[in-house]
Amino acid sequence: MKNTVLKFNYEELDEFIVPDYFSKETNIYDLVNSIQEYVSLYKISDNDKLERISYEIYGTTDYWDILLLLNNRNPLFDLPYDYDTVYDNAKTFVNKYVYYIYSNALLNVGSVFQDLYNEFLNTYTNENEGYRYMLIVKPSKIGEFIKILKDNAFL
Repeated sequence: MKNTVLKFNYEELDEFIVPDYFSKETNIYDLVNSIQEYVSLYKISDNDKLERISYEIYGTTDYWDILLLLNNRNPLFDLPYDYDTVYDNAKTFVNKYVYYIYSNALLNVGSVFQDLYNEFLNTYTNENEGYRYMLIVKPSKIGEFIKILKDNAFL
């Protein structure tokens, strides 16, 4: 993914030159309260990507990192997944839990396994739905918002 907004410094690490992801402040929560007129709420579909959302809203994929900054999210794990993925994650976690933690116990017999599975499925479903909405910068305000980021040394 191309970083259009965030411009990190580079450092030499062994024989490689890599971005120094700690060279820029990426927590803009203090700034968010002063920019409420620039943002609105957006509902994210299952298995969506920041680049696609950026393209839909702004006509370019280049502003994915603004969405990332504004919502303080991990671009790989902090977006909503479909139910099958949530279901599989809960089932995999419980199976590993049963195998590694309770390998000698009778956890897989009766309703105990199902109760544990239902609890984790509920937890994963609630966490997944917590990622359903995100703040976006209104398309008409994106230029002004980028100027605010520059003025506050985020760029």
